[in-house]
Amino acid sequence: MKSFIKLFILIFIGFSKLNAQILPFKGIHNIDSCNFESACNYVSFSTDSNNIWHLGKPNKDFFDSAYSGTNALITDTTNSYPTANHSYFDIKIGSNFNSPYGNRIIGFKHKFDTDSLKDGGYIEASYDNGKTWINVINQNPDYRPIWFRTENMYSNNDSLLNGKVGFSSKSKGWIYSRIQWVWVGVMKKLPDTIILRFNFISDSIQTNKAGWMIDDLMISMVIQGDGINDISGHTSYFEITPNPINENSRIQIIGNSRIIYTVSVLNILGQTVKNIEIINQEAWFTKENLKPGIYFVQLKNEDQIVETKKIVVE
Repeated sequence: MKSFIKLFILIFIGFSKLNAQILPFKGIHNIDSCNFESACNYVSFSTDSNNIWHLGKPNKDFFDSAYSGTNALITDTTNSYPTANHSYFDIKIGSNFNSPYGNRIIGFKHKFDTDSLKDGGYIEASYDNGKTWINVINQNPDYRPIWFRTENMYSNNDSLLNGKVGFSSKSKGWIYSRIQWVWVGVMKKLPDTIILRFNFISDSIQTNKAGWMIDDLMISMVIQGDGINDISGHTSYFEITPNPINENSRIQIIGNSRIIYTVSVLNILGQTVKNIEIINQEAWFTKENLKPGIYFVQLKNEDQIVETKKIVVE
């Protein structure tokens, strides 16, 4: 018991270090990305008439080019940011946030040039579709088992207007920052959507600074299991052979034959791509038109997930 308590304390301390490194567990897999050469499906801009966030070609001092390609997200493509401004855009990830396959990571390249400790940018998160917001370097007591971990992020000492904290002054070139959310306790239901809001604020004094520029958004997923087959960490209820799959794989149910199971196959976004019928405790996974990549085979009993295994389609 004492050993368990010590282990729990160490885990708790590890998760409490807000600006610690991203937790890779068994590996980080990129899900999707936006280089902003065209509109990004994850991004929505504020409809306020004073919003200065744009997707376009940078054309001003310090912001003279995107990180890659031509376009970036930028607080005005040609002019210095205005005074007394609050602009934002949202990145919305859902409705697959509550998938059991790993913790999400949002990464992005960015530069900033603002009046030090006055103007700048900060990032907030909402789990309730925008009703409440909390800075990503803090923790929301309403969702205590969910924690943020960050890399190359600001701290509570980086004060902005009205008690806000965020990125300020002038960055030394491009920075790669990442935000990861992990759940460290048991919850009956995880929130199914997360919104990250990228805010930019300025005071009433014009300093002719460039603002904030963001490029190359990357959405990733952390696999938490052990090995290519079993990501559940529990007693196995079924086997998949061969894995990786080239054409066909056999799914063999282990254990009580009187229990009725169903099998679903999901992609890395948590979307169901096929359902498989079980006959006499076995089923066949056929590649068919599935693209090469990572998928998840999910065994259910009366709509409850019994076990999930990862499979690679070649």
